[in-house]
Amino acid sequence: MKLCFILNHLYKPGGIERVISNRLSELSKEHDVYVLTTENGHLPFYFGKNDKIKYVDINIKFKRKNNGEFKLNFYNIFLSIVFFIKLQIQILKINPDVTINVIGVHSLYFVPFLLGKGKTVLEHHASIYQYPPNGIRKGIMKKFMYHVFLTREEAGLADFLKNKIIIPNPIKIDHRGLIPFPLRKNKILAAGRIVEIKGFNRLILAWSLIQEKHPNWVLEIYGDGEKNVLDDLEALRRQLNLLDTVFIKPATSYIIELMRESKIYAMTSYYESFGMVLLEAMSAGMLVVSFDCPTGPRNIIDDQIGFLVENNNIKLFSEKISEIILNEDKFLAKSENAYKKSLEYSVNSINEKWNNFFLSIK
Repeated sequence: MKLCFILNHLYKPGGIERVISNRLSELSKEHDVYVLTTENGHLPFYFGKNDKIKYVDINIKFKRKNNGEFKLNFYNIFLSIVFFIKLQIQILKINPDVTINVIGVHSLYFVPFLLGKGKTVLEHHASIYQYPPNGIRKGIMKKFMYHVFLTREEAGLADFLKNKIIIPNPIKIDHRGLIPFPLRKNKILAAGRIVEIKGFNRLILAWSLIQEKHPNWVLEIYGDGEKNVLDDLEALRRQLNLLDTVFIKPATSYIIELMRESKIYAMTSYYESFGMVLLEAMSAGMLVVSFDCPTGPRNIIDDQIGFLVENNNIKLFSEKISEIILNEDKFLAKSENAYKKSLEYSVNSINEKWNNFFLSIK
């Protein structure tokens, strides 16, 4: 089948970009895959390109707010008209069997009205808890023929939609074998975009309550994002005298290597539609602890593989981390179970679900 995936860009080192790159590389082995980016420009794809995939960039540069949100002004309205025309031209050239709108928020409003688009699929990557759609957005979403959600809980929230399919995100499994815990570093990891929703401030606060009890441990946070949020986190480090035990570092493509050599992964997000990074940590055999935020973590973690903590209970979160540090031998079975659970989300397993879906709508 000829598949056209529409995205904003692929130049950032985010979890979604990594997931999409891995998934499309696998799909290109059995399908004719096109990737149509709207705002990538001449920037290199962070996770590289695949020779089997055809790439097209519309190269529209919308004016955006500091947090990346679309600005509603005359300039962007004019660009939207240009965008629709360019998008229509490319779709007619490609003539896809299926057009899949992945994370192109702006393109969502145009795809249902394109000629020659084939069957339409909308992928839902943001939590509806976080971004409840208004009436106009609901109406546009209903015009897509099929909807792919990451979890049943998220699909259940969209009770106004039909033809819903559950396909979680895949991860690349490292088959080198887990590094034994005694050989790992006394390190707590967290990773993600440096934005308010990731709740890294809650993680730093939790660590501040127990760090004096564990002088041989450090907390490392990896990510890029909004400067004002990063400045606030750095100020919090200084305020709590954590400059020697909390480190905020740029995003890295070697995060799996860091996970393999570390012991605990901590997630303190306010919302997560899925929580890809939790699965990656599990595949590295880390002990994972997360706030029970809506909706992703509780759809991945159970008491056999990790620890869910009452949302926003920072004291309890810190106590759980301390319990893990003091009794890591007691929890080694969870590390093994987490790795085994992650195998269910391998690229091959998830790719099979996508292939079955495409065959069902052929």
